[in-house]
Amino acid sequence: MKDVVKEIATGQIMNRVVCAKNEECENKRSISVLTPGAISGGVVHQSDLGMAVLKKEPFENKITKEGDIVIKLSSPYDCALLEKKDEGLLIPSYCGLLRGIKTDTVYPRFLSGYLNSDHVREQLLMGVNASAASMIRQHALQSLELLLPTMAEQILIGDAYWYSCQKKAIYEEYVRVQQRTSDAIIQMAIQEVIRRGA
Repeated sequence: MKDVVKEIATGQIMNRVVCAKNEECENKRSISVLTPGAISGGVVHQSDLGMAVLKKEPFENKITKEGDIVIKLSSPYDCALLEKKDEGLLIPSYCGLLRGIKTDTVYPRFLSGYLNSDHVREQLLMGVNASAASMIRQHALQSLELLLPTMAEQILIGDAYWYSCQKKAIYEEYVRVQQRTSDAIIQMAIQEVIRRGA
């Protein structure tokens, strides 16, 4: 991996830059934060992002940029290729960052799909002990062996994977909307029953 990516970093230790609930902070700038549920199926789900108030500006490599790949360092080790809309997010310490993908060697969409494969998960898990809190180390990402087809094949496979991820994300958002509608119907029914009993 280290041969095809310029930078491999881990995310921000949050208590160093984020205000705690009862802490007085001069800098009141809010920032969106990646949460475990936001990284899934090769993309970032904007509706699952968290928010934090900064007390100190994080380093540049702790903030997302278009073209980065972020990977969860704990199970299920999902990763996402970031788009323009995913820029400016704070990357917490449970995530790794791949920045500066050498596109003459590897196609970013293919790399994202490859990192989300069972093949890679098995490789990464070999360096992790069995406890539930185990996290992939930065060194494991750096030394990850990549099996790369030709660039033409990478583009074909990577684009097919990417469009499938986009379609899946649309379906998942539709399911969320339907669930909110269902919940609202039940809530209205409960309120009506309460009103009648008053």
